[in-house]
Amino acid sequence: KAAQILRDPNAALSSIADYVSHADIGEYFGEGLMLTSRRLSALGLAASIVRDTPSRVPYQRGWTIGYIFLSFVPRVLWPGKPDITIGQWVTDAGGPEINSQTGPSWVGELYFNFGLPGVLVGMFILGVFFRVIQRTIFVSGAPIPCVWVGVMLIIRLTFSYTGGLASPGIPSTSSARSSCSG
Repeated sequence: KAAQILRDPNAALSSIADYVSHADIGEYFGEGLMLTSRRLSALGLAASIVRDTPSRVPYQRGWTIGYIFLSFVPRVLWPGKPDITIGQWVTDAGGPEINSQTGPSWVGELYFNFGLPGVLVGMFILGVFFRVIQRTIFVSGAPIPCVWVGVMLIIRLTFSYTGGLASPGIPSTSSARSSCSG
């Protein structure tokens, strides 16, 4: 794709111009500001977590990561299933200067569970995961439903970055995966 753009930049510029001409600039700008403010909020909360862990709040040693597996259990099978969120816990543990029920962000959650090594290893694993998605789902000639599943998976994961690790709520893709990988 990059080679095509370099060979014919007019086509790429034409495509961008077509997109911009049909976009509502006010809505586009407003959404951009909203997403930027969420990321700044997550950055502030992650900074508070780094500041307070382990001096005020001890490392959690992974108990919140267990919520990832619990989040996939449907409420039909577990009627009394609790809300899978740790935003309130982070607020309560962080002290009175944190006035938020916002999830800790992936970086914050990895840090308060395992410290800096946890952030490095966890983000490396996430990068490998995205690479596996790219190499298995976004292959030449992949069926449209497979590409759709891959796009939705990436959107859900990247937009949930400001939440916590257990918040993506990713739908099961096991049935779609079998037809995508072959």
